[in-house]
Amino acid sequence: MEKKGKGGFRASFQRFWQGLCALVGALLLVDLLVCLAGALVSLDWLLNQAQIIVFTGVLLLVGIILYLPARRIGVTKVPRRLLAGGLAGGGLVLVFFVAMYIAAVFSMLEYIRHIKVDDIG
Repeated sequence: MEKKGKGGFRASFQRFWQGLCALVGALLLVDLLVCLAGALVSLDWLLNQAQIIVFTGVLLLVGIILYLPARRIGVTKVPRRLLAGGLAGGGLVLVFFVAMYIAAVFSMLEYIRHIKVDDIG
């Protein structure tokens, strides 16, 4: 097998993995910032953006797959910590969306209950 520049194949694979970890971590943190900004501006708009949930879920899945072997591969601390912070932020985004949808369902059920009570009398 040929050596590629300084360090060979293993070093280039390690640099690729570090870049990938840093990229996914940064995307997850940007997703967290977008969701926080959306929550501050308009919860109604954020509630209707299902693609944000799908994007966050896919990035979380990719991030978990990248994070598990990162230490064994030899990824340095900064990309690993960036990815860990992104995973924590993405998890918070998903918890926020789940809580928001549960609140919306309970609000709808309460509204339906009041309509049925008002119709009887």
